[in-house]
Amino acid sequence: EKYLEQSGLAWTHLRTIFFQQNFAGWAEGIKDGALYLAIKEGAFAPLNINDIGEIAANILVSDEHQNRAYDITGPELLSGQQLAVAFSQQTGKSVDYVSPDDSSTLESLLAAGWPKWQAQGMLELFSVFSSNQAAVVSTDGAQLLGRPLTSIHDYIKQNISFFK
Repeated sequence: EKYLEQSGLAWTHLRTIFFQQNFAGWAEGIKDGALYLAIKEGAFAPLNINDIGEIAANILVSDEHQNRAYDITGPELLSGQQLAVAFSQQTGKSVDYVSPDDSSTLESLLAAGWPKWQAQGMLELFSVFSSNQAAVVSTDGAQLLGRPLTSIHDYIKQNISFFK
């Protein structure tokens, strides 16, 4: 960010952390009745990529956002348990939240074909969520869109075929 800011070019930073669409990677577990997410009792606010795309498009056609930074989160802070409940409600079947330990998570990601560096990066992200360092909801996204952001329930409904 600093390099771009000092470049003399116009810039806008959109700071995001986790997308709702990432849950497609957990679809098989959800279909089998479990959401495996190594975040312990932590919480975070997953963002829909369609929302961030629309936000970026809006920013590109307006000069008022030049040289500004925005923290863009999803609309609601969710724990693993709350996510499992959302998947249960939308799929109509019981989905349990399971928070595996780091070594089990790493082993599972590697077995699924993730490169080691990427799997370790995911563990770092889960650690951020576990410690509630990302347990914030920003209003920037909704303000930039001029409408509410997509909820996790709406995301699941729109993509129910992944999870049933």
